[in-house]
Amino acid sequence: MNYKHTPELAGTLTAYHFPSTLVSLWMGHDVEDGLEGYVTFNNAFYQIEGDWTVVYTEHLGYHIYRTVDVIQHTGQKGPEQLTKSVQDMLDNPLEKV
Repeated sequence: MNYKHTPELAGTLTAYHFPSTLVSLWMGHDVEDGLEGYVTFNNAFYQIEGDWTVVYTEHLGYHIYRTVDVIQHTGQKGPEQLTKSVQDMLDNPLEKV
């Protein structure tokens, strides 16, 4: 949770909005096994929102990172790259409850 940024899509997505892809962020920690410093999410997409990189996930909601701390993004950038049917849902999001 980050108290300085409210994600643009918070509370508007359903499970149908999420692709079956991975999103990985690398924060750049150097260690021998090469795995440290990565965070990976299943069924997710990410987008840059001002100074923040937000990863939206089907099961865990969202995760917020300062964009300057993220060295590399891999996975699906969204929602502009989602399928047309999902894009239609995003154009007409659910109302927040």
